[in-house]
Amino acid sequence: MALSKKNISLPNLYFIIILSTYFLSRLYFHLILKFEFTYHLKDFLIQYLDVSLLKNNLWESLFYLHSQPPLFNFLIGINEALFGNDAKFIFFLLFHFIGIYIALLGFHILSMLWINKNLSVFIIVFYLLTPATIVYENLFFYTHPIIFFLVFSCYNLLRYIKDGKRGNLFYLTLGLSFSVLTTSFFHLIWFISLLFLLWLINKPKRREIFLTSLIPFIILFALYFKNFIVFNQFNTSSWVGLNLSRITVQQLDKTTKVQLIEVKKISDASLLPPFTHFKDLGTFEKKYFGSNTGIDVLDQTIKESGRTNFNNYGYIKISNQVLNDDIYVMRNYPQVYLRGITKAFLRYFDSPTKYKLLTINVFRINLYNKVFDSFIYGSSSKTNTGYTTILLTLLILVGSFYLLFKSNSDFILKAFLIFALFNILYVMFVGNFLEYGENNRFRYYTEIFTYLLFAIILNKLFLKIFITNSKARKYEHSRTNP
Repeated sequence: MALSKKNISLPNLYFIIILSTYFLSRLYFHLILKFEFTYHLKDFLIQYLDVSLLKNNLWESLFYLHSQPPLFNFLIGINEALFGNDAKFIFFLLFHFIGIYIALLGFHILSMLWINKNLSVFIIVFYLLTPATIVYENLFFYTHPIIFFLVFSCYNLLRYIKDGKRGNLFYLTLGLSFSVLTTSFFHLIWFISLLFLLWLINKPKRREIFLTSLIPFIILFALYFKNFIVFNQFNTSSWVGLNLSRITVQQLDKTTKVQLIEVKKISDASLLPPFTHFKDLGTFEKKYFGSNTGIDVLDQTIKESGRTNFNNYGYIKISNQVLNDDIYVMRNYPQVYLRGITKAFLRYFDSPTKYKLLTINVFRINLYNKVFDSFIYGSSSKTNTGYTTILLTLLILVGSFYLLFKSNSDFILKAFLIFALFNILYVMFVGNFLEYGENNRFRYYTEIFTYLLFAIILNKLFLKIFITNSKARKYEHSRTNP
């Protein structure tokens, strides 16, 4: 296996392999296996506003959107208004374009890190053909775009360090900003932390980094500040209390919970399951939904699709009340919170295809998915976690930290390791300390970085073996031919 830097040029052959794999496999999945691009706007997803409000009253709806960051709802409103019945097809094309771009950017990243081309193309093709990549690419949700934003940001980070072009720095801040504007999972603190790390390790460019990131920071801060002024919530989602309740008050046994409510240590709102639909609120409806604001997106209880509008102002009241209960449980019943965190971590390492919105397409590759889950994730329908994933993740993290602190690692490699490890650990700990339910989907945000780290570690091992064998051959030759 050739590992010299002469291979840094990018022959068209590698791009042909990646693109051919992508197009041929996607044609097979869509034409032969009849994959669907699942566009759940009018059915299940609670993250999106009523489509009619987005089409007819977009700007007011976005301004008073407190349950989610605005970018994805903005794209839905614009796309539905412009293309109507063809909006689904437009998003289908966009998501597949993103899929191609993720693969090519991943290959470029490995190339900039001097990873062997054959190994690089194998890793990228393998990633493209994993069941998770295939099914999430066909789910209209923000998981797939978030992966693109992260890979896009990483690529531009490395290009900026390598070439010093301000344009790449701008694209880096753009990718990070879009992540924050798409899902509340990526917080303003996450944005600041990544750019602070870049500022910290790149002393000659500190002024440029500060100035370029200033405008994106002001835009993001303005969104947070708007939510604070309007809703008294300095974040991009008012659902923190509801999400956190899954690993706090919902982990209490029923008897303890009722006793705590009776002595008024926690509120009766904790009797409600997280994200209780409006029609199931019972007596709580009058308590939390008694007044109107005069703003459609805050007053609407049931969307035209028949689903609950969780952006109703009443759900802010419920979430705030439950958040107080969550904090009480964390302080006074840490063992309950720890049990919830343990469940979250076990779910985190489970196969990412075990997600209800993926069921339709997972069924179409059921055998392939089961084989992949069993041999790659170490998961099955009878387990609630992937034990192979735990072991592999641990080994990859240890190997990556070793390379990070190894004195002779080059600067661009260290920058990649910092970016990848920071995001993997951020997703792991933020997701598992704050919520239980979608943790395996959260892990998929950064799974591509796990593949890239694996490629780097393999490359280093092959390089070490190659050098060791080369020295051994030279020694044997000198010994037999004095």
